[in-house]
Amino acid sequence: MKALAAFIASGRWQAVLVTAACGVMTFMLPPFSTVLNYLAAAAVALVMLHIGTLQGLQVLFIASAATVLFYQLLGLQAVVVIIMVVLLWLPCAGLAVVLRVSRRLDTALKAAVVFGAVLLLAVYGLHGDPVPWWIERLQVLQEMLDSAGLPVTNLSDEQTVRAVAALLTGLVLASLLVGVLGSLMLARWWQSQLVHPGGFREEFSNLRQGQAAGLLTLGTLLAARLVSG
Repeated sequence: MKALAAFIASGRWQAVLVTAACGVMTFMLPPFSTVLNYLAAAAVALVMLHIGTLQGLQVLFIASAATVLFYQLLGLQAVVVIIMVVLLWLPCAGLAVVLRVSRRLDTALKAAVVFGAVLLLAVYGLHGDPVPWWIERLQVLQEMLDSAGLPVTNLSDEQTVRAVAALLTGLVLASLLVGVLGSLMLARWWQSQLVHPGGFREEFSNLRQGQAAGLLTLGTLLAARLVSG
């Protein structure tokens, strides 16, 4: 992994090559799609952290354009690539900038939580209650499973379907944040391997969010428990 990090950090085009290659293979190698996607985001974040924001933005733009162009030439939907870039590569790059400026891992994590909260509010603000949309998707999934001879009894219960649908927006956004933070952590570890081996271990071991963040989290959990809807 240190050799890969050194190759990415050795130049703009090397970073573009790794990022674009991972982006292309994300959809060509489905069993490894998640890992490759995280590697691509981490490559962009490493350039942001180790070289500079402008160079990182250049890598992000060129690699995204190359990946979109590749799939356009194959006649495939490039919108999926754009969604991947907007929801993973770009947020990871933004958090890398926060980490580069603040030099504090806890600040970057708090920024990630703010990003997730804003995204959640945007979903409800732009589309209203997403539960009906999820119910439709679950019904389609049930029909597909039924036709494949794999019926799922729980999905036929309306109350269960509604309960699951109410959780899916939060679960999807939480998994998205885990991916973004995982890529950021990987980039930070790569950087420490290049300039200060063992530095990330110390930084991660000393990570503290503080009492204010803990109290806010506790208050949010209580509100979610006590307030209906």
